[in-house]
Amino acid sequence: MNGRARVLEPCPFDPRKASPRRSTRTNPPIWPRIPSSAAPHRLRGTRCPIPLCETAAGILDRVILNPDSSHLRARTVVIDDPGSLESFMTPRNSTCILHRGDGVVGIGHIARFAPDSMLAADVWWEEFCADLENETELPGVYGTGPVAFGSFVFDPDRTSARSVMIVPRTIVGRRYGISWITQLSYGDVDDDPPMRQMLPSRPHIDDIHPGTIDDDRWLQLARQAQELFFSGGIEQLIIMRDLLVGCTAPIDPRWPVALLTKLFPQSWTYLVSGTIGTTSKLLAQVRDGLITSRALTHAPRRHDSTECRILDALTGQGPIAAEHAQTVESVRRTLASFSRSWHRPQHPGIVTAPDGNYLASDITGVADGSASSLSVAANIHPTAFVTGTPADRARAVLSEAEEVDRGRVSGPVGWIDTMGNGQWLSDTRGGQIDATDPSRIHLFTGIPISSATTPEDMAEDLRTRVRVLMDVLNAH
Repeated sequence: MNGRARVLEPCPFDPRKASPRRSTRTNPPIWPRIPSSAAPHRLRGTRCPIPLCETAAGILDRVILNPDSSHLRARTVVIDDPGSLESFMTPRNSTCILHRGDGVVGIGHIARFAPDSMLAADVWWEEFCADLENETELPGVYGTGPVAFGSFVFDPDRTSARSVMIVPRTIVGRRYGISWITQLSYGDVDDDPPMRQMLPSRPHIDDIHPGTIDDDRWLQLARQAQELFFSGGIEQLIIMRDLLVGCTAPIDPRWPVALLTKLFPQSWTYLVSGTIGTTSKLLAQVRDGLITSRALTHAPRRHDSTECRILDALTGQGPIAAEHAQTVESVRRTLASFSRSWHRPQHPGIVTAPDGNYLASDITGVADGSASSLSVAANIHPTAFVTGTPADRARAVLSEAEEVDRGRVSGPVGWIDTMGNGQWLSDTRGGQIDATDPSRIHLFTGIPISSATTPEDMAEDLRTRVRVLMDVLNAH
């Protein structure tokens, strides 16, 4: 850097919302960063704003939160743009949430927790942060510093899977033109940056066969479920289908991550403890006092017979628009318990994907209090998008009508920072690498059935979605 300070461009958000907790040491890191001309400020914090510290030149100074901790220490420094974030991921023990080239990547594990619920995870994370000393050059900036990645089961009452929270040892992130690295350690924090890794290789697919149910059994379940619509007050139900894909060698999870970020750059791509997928469903986001949730509604695939129905829905007319309005209202009611005001668009937009279309509306509220992203997501999940409508009745019916154990697929997956900010996602499709045999991946996809559709037509649409999954796996 030739001794010259690098000045950041103005951020499109207000970084003067401060963080709670953490930090240590003042040794200069190896990676280029914003310099500090004064001794670190020492502040103790909870989830509440603190003033942003600046040098005389107006450059961010380092802040130490929760100083002199005898436990875990963390250091966050600003770095030059590192390029591809996924290039730092290792074949094992890596996590990521990526969106349009930005996001966070975790390398290694400093802590791991198997919570019984999202609310239990929120309590654990709060206690974890209370014992963390954190030195940061980006105090209070959304999504920076130590974060915990989480992946939660869809329905804890009917699964053999376990939810998981992971705190990475090293985090590399980029958002809104700012890049950073956070490193955690019990003791002295390592200044050495992570090494870039070799590109993952594509494994050879050895066999593909049905999982818990096949085409014929799914069709039988769809017919049985339709009989419950009138007696159970169900309008729509999402029933999953699964596949088992075997490879000749252990699957490197970076390979599907690289494929998904390339094929679906506008979606969020995630990897947490073997759960892999890509989605446009933002379950809950808490960022600097704003709460956002995206209401998604399944729409028919685009062809001549559905074009008019989709256009009507985009102008707020017709049965698809009415179903979407019901979903939006359900999300708004949930956000109302966390926010003092809210906003939703007058008409929905549309999200297109190879396996279908979705009506989309982002509902945003001004947070009333200090609710964390985990607690908000816990109250929104499960949504109608992954269960059916109405969501509560559909979930109860699924416990009897669906034979597939979804595990952590279609459960909330995302991250939370030390201020409670974060992003949580969900979807009706995804994969889970087998923990006992990493050469196998369990794929899931679902489709809504209703009284207005025939099970045979839905079965054909489901086959299309399965083919899309296989096309992704076979892509180069």
